[in-house]
This record gives sequence, C-alpha cells and structure tokens, in this order.
Amino acid sequence: MIRLLLAASLLLIPAVARAQSLVAAGQITWGLAATFPPFEFVEDGKPVGFDLDLANALAKQLSLTSSVTTFVFGHESVWQNG
Repeated sequence: MIRLLLAASLLLIPAVARAQSLVAAGQITWGLAATFPPFEFVEDGKPVGFDLDLANALAKQLSLTSSVTTFVFGHESVWQNG
C-alpha cells in the first residue's frame, strides 16, 4: 500500500511543477478550452464568453489581474496563447 501511495505521489510532481510556473503575485491564472459557446469561444482570434467575463470580474473584486491559459481536449484545434 505504501508503494502505491509513493508511486501515485511521484506521478503528481510534474503537475505541481507546472502549477508553480503559473503562480505570480497579484495574478490569478486559470485555464479554458475555447470550444463551449457562449461560455468560452474564440472571436477575432481572442477568447471571449461568460467564463472569461466572470473570471475577470472576480479577479477585479479580489484586486488581482486575470491571466488565461488555454488547453485542448483530445485532438481539437483551438486558440492558444502559447
């Protein structure tokens, strides 16, 4: 059982390392897959929608800046900010 828990915790190391690269003082970084209109979609090459508006409003209330990163489900091709 201990070996299983150790193996599982080792698998999480890359996720934690990736999360640390998204952390910055005064900023909240979050992700979206821009393929779910009207919640999140691409318009004129930029992500827009309810989710983006909500996250920006929440960040403003918390005195933070909002930074969005995009991801892809499966093999779909969507806008990505790099």
